[in-house]
Amino acid sequence: MLKPKQKNCIEAMIANPTTSNEKLAEIVGVNRNTISDWKRNNQEFKDAYAKRLKEVWEESEGIAVKTMRNLAEEGCFNAAKYILDSCG
Repeated sequence: MLKPKQKNCIEAMIANPTTSNEKLAEIVGVNRNTISDWKRNNQEFKDAYAKRLKEVWEESEGIAVKTMRNLAEEGCFNAAKYILDSCG
């Protein structure tokens, strides 16, 4: 089971994926080597991060679909098309 500091680290990584290990360590209250160790060697941490990232992605995907639907219903077809085109 993940420790609270590990959970906080995952949330910080999700909120800003470019945050350095040094900054994550400062946010969470551990040594930066601890962050590196979690990322490289702790399978439970890596799995929890991947799971949380997937959850956030799915939540965001739902928001994008709702936004497109609302734009189309309002007659903003170009905006809805732009969102679709931007997503590939």
